[in-house]
Amino acid sequence: MKLADFWPTEANILQCIKPEAESDWDEVFLAIHQPMRLMKRAFKKDTADDGRPATEADFLREFLREDLPTGTLLIPILGDSGLGKSHLVRWLDVQLKRLPDADRRHVIRIPKSSSLKTVLYHILEDLPGEQYDEIRRQLKAARERLDLIGAEERIRAEFLAAIRRRYNDACQNREDAKTRGEKVEQLDSEWFTHGDPQRCLPALLSDPATSRLFMPGT
Repeated sequence: MKLADFWPTEANILQCIKPEAESDWDEVFLAIHQPMRLMKRAFKKDTADDGRPATEADFLREFLREDLPTGTLLIPILGDSGLGKSHLVRWLDVQLKRLPDADRRHVIRIPKSSSLKTVLYHILEDLPGEQYDEIRRQLKAARERLDLIGAEERIRAEFLAAIRRRYNDACQNREDAKTRGEKVEQLDSEWFTHGDPQRCLPALLSDPATSRLFMPGT
């Protein structure tokens, strides 16, 4: 007999160990969860922040803040592959569902490598009301009418149309600002640079090499 005779096969391992924590029940997930050591940094322009240690409770508390000047909170979770970013997101989701006011929130978790169709499905999932029922019906009908080739071409065309509209809006805003003797908004100035139909983003999306990236299998 050799040690290899007793070594578990891949099937044996998968019977005992889940390849991803997301596949477990919440109760199992919490039972095997180990507290994570985090580092909190502020992302502000022209501000250096070496960060400071933080706990999961700090992370949850920050996520639940309501005293936000803009009403929007963006918390990027950064780290090398395999450090537990997805695990932390799953932990946050479980904690949010366990709060007394959980019914106030619509939490959307997008699986890895999701298609645009899947993203839209998850956004609309569990939203009650006739208005969302109608959007779901329209989404289903659009998916049924649109074949793969049409979907590939349409998404690129939609990108180009959106860029062109925003560029035209920026041009109009510039003319209006000149008429009023005001300074052009920074965002509009950036669109003059990046949205020119003859170059930049439109030219990049129209380039044959870039167009191939919208086609699966190329």
